[in-house]
Amino acid sequence: MRFDPALITYEDLLERFWASHDPTAGMRSTQYRSALFVHDEQTRTQAEASRDRLADRLGAPVATEIIAGVPFYPAEGYHQKWRLRRDGAVLEDLQACFPNEAALLRSAAAAKLNGFVGGADRDGLTKYHEHLGLSPRVLAKLLR
Repeated sequence: MRFDPALITYEDLLERFWASHDPTAGMRSTQYRSALFVHDEQTRTQAEASRDRLADRLGAPVATEIIAGVPFYPAEGYHQKWRLRRDGAVLEDLQACFPNEAALLRSAAAAKLNGFVGGADRDGLTKYHEHLGLSPRVLAKLLR
């Protein structure tokens, strides 16, 4: 998935990023750290400013690192869509829609559902559920 400024501004994307995890949690290990990857000085400046505003709002330091995004290596497949893998009903619905694991992992639907299973963006779930191919049983479960 690539960032498309016609769909969402970078500032709005940053706000969603900060809201999607605990930015004050310290690093457990290099591979499980909280990080925001930037691609140039402009995105770094914007990311650092948004981090500083968040720290002021929280009254606490933000532990999430801001790092240059190149090179980037995706985690092994069994780490991908971790929340989905822990919820068999949602994963089962999705697997019926994709021909193989690689297609599932690349899909925007799986990325969105992984966040929804983790409790993120309930409004987004209500807005997009028709496009995600969810059974009524799974949709009801996620909305609980």
